[in-house]
Amino acid sequence: MPHNAGDYVVANVLPKIGVAAPTLYAINYADAAYIAQVLCDDAKDYLYSGIISFANACASVRVGYYSWSTVKLYYATFYMIRGLLANAGICVWYMGNKPMLLRAAAGEQMRKPPGGKKAGTTHGLVLETAKRELSNDVIFSQPIAGIHAVEWMRERREEANYWHSRFVEPGVPDHMKMVHQNGLRRLISAYVSDVLSFAFDPDHAIIAYPILVWKRLREQILALGAAFDEEEQSYLRSLFVDSAGPLTAVRILLESRG
Repeated sequence: MPHNAGDYVVANVLPKIGVAAPTLYAINYADAAYIAQVLCDDAKDYLYSGIISFANACASVRVGYYSWSTVKLYYATFYMIRGLLANAGICVWYMGNKPMLLRAAAGEQMRKPPGGKKAGTTHGLVLETAKRELSNDVIFSQPIAGIHAVEWMRERREEANYWHSRFVEPGVPDHMKMVHQNGLRRLISAYVSDVLSFAFDPDHAIIAYPILVWKRLREQILALGAAFDEEEQSYLRSLFVDSAGPLTAVRILLESRG
């Protein structure tokens, strides 16, 4: 699926600017309203991608692939944080290969993102923008092991991908020892029931923190009346099944009501 809001800006806003610098152009009410609506559609798509990434992580955990599950849990977090940004009216887009930001409100101007090297990739751009624009959100209310929550998730992904010449399997990384000892089904049930008790605890955060971000984005999307259709829900439910049957706790997060 395309990033609909960014594509709209490139196709419909940039042509209006002419020879002026894009950062000097203020968007009008009509464009702002349309971009805001399309961002809400994008947010639901990011949630969908995040859920699939989370499901893929769960499947990897069940067979002891902790390196790959760590990577996918990071991706689930990234997609869902991008969804939170979209619901906040923040459009992340590219003018050619140059990253840009635009808030969906009349009179707002396109701006180049701050953040230096950390914002040099799409992932860095999204996460650094979220840290700045969503700083008061509950998902950023506490650090994990003394590190900003998204930085902790990013470090675990980089640890799995880049810090070592080989994956740890059949070993278990420290951040996965709790799920290795207690089992995914038991822990996910606890996390969904009381996520704030676990999301910022480094022994639990690798799975609990993405669930917190998922719950936040789901709340927003349901409040906007933008639930998944039955076909989408059916497919997503089919991903959360193990040898004991459906993962009921996760399926609660797929329901189209609060």
